[in-house]
Amino acid sequence: MILVFLKRLNPDTRDRIIDRLSHVCGIELLPRWDERAMLSWDEVREMSTNGISFGAHTVNHPVLADISLEEARREILESKKTIENKIQKTVKTFAYPYGKDKDYSVDVTKIVEELGFDYACSTIRGYEQFPMKNYFNLKRRGVPIAPHLFL
Repeated sequence: MILVFLKRLNPDTRDRIIDRLSHVCGIELLPRWDERAMLSWDEVREMSTNGISFGAHTVNHPVLADISLEEARREILESKKTIENKIQKTVKTFAYPYGKDKDYSVDVTKIVEELGFDYACSTIRGYEQFPMKNYFNLKRRGVPIAPHLFL
């Protein structure tokens, strides 16, 4: 699967391959102005002011297990500092890119804790048992596929 291959590449190489593939396939990568994929910083600030919290996730979305611990620390810290600077609040939560066991290590979870986060989420499906033993490897509960479950 191409996604598995691409996510293991460094960001520059990954971006060059994606750009080339989009060109060869005639696909426009960037969303049009009316189809933004992300919130603007103004929207993030407004949401933050009104009780929505934001967590860090890295700058370039690397597989943290595939980069040096120094680079992992930089990715995590820069993400945290950027968000804190933009919203003027302390960022206390982190989500591991890709988030499976093989995508980050125990050493990376230690970095997350050392950088002042209160907890971190994986993408491993499941529930936590109480009392919780590890706040830096939280499992995740998915959103139901059926929209009527929200009514």
